[in-house]
Amino acid sequence: MSLHADPRDWFVGCGHGPGGVDELAVLLRHEAAAREVFAYETVSVPALAQTPVYGRAVLERNPLAVLGEVEQRTEARKRRQRVLSRPSRFVFVVREMTLRNLGVDRRTASDQLRHLALLPNTGRVEVRVLPRLMAGSYLDRYSFTLMRSEHYRPVVHVDAMYHSVFLDHPDDVAAYQAAAQAVLSNTLSVEESQALILHLANGAHAVASRTG
Repeated sequence: MSLHADPRDWFVGCGHGPGGVDELAVLLRHEAAAREVFAYETVSVPALAQTPVYGRAVLERNPLAVLGEVEQRTEARKRRQRVLSRPSRFVFVVREMTLRNLGVDRRTASDQLRHLALLPNTGRVEVRVLPRLMAGSYLDRYSFTLMRSEHYRPVVHVDAMYHSVFLDHPDDVAAYQAAAQAVLSNTLSVEESQALILHLANGAHAVASRTG
């Protein structure tokens, strides 16, 4: 069974404004139904794992962002993150280079990193770091989310600036599942990732404290 309006569809494209993905009904339905979520981000922290302050800063970096829309979408992302309280399994993979260059002030970076490091303590979330040694591989190029539920076909979500694409053809899902396995096989363990993220958080906090 498919969550798409027409279960014969293997591909659904949805338009949205800059940063508007958090208000897409089809994405919210898939995340609400999912029992397993794998999210790999190449240039930022996965949306479900962002703090409000960091998430707002990411939205504000868009040159087309409008102040009212930034606040609206920040609130939408906070509502979307409620799925983390569900009895589901979440795996978030983020590149070490991203964690070392979050593109925000040190205090915001420290808070985001600490939040990311503590998420595994919920028992429902794994956070894995793809180390710098993997930089320059094809794994650096494509962000995607893979979702599985009990009653619907697995689906892949790929987001761009103005559009999101949802794929659930078995061949597409298999290709992204292979990509997810390739990513995971090269990550640090959960414990190693947590230690590295806390180390980076402490370093960012120390710099923020010295500079005020």
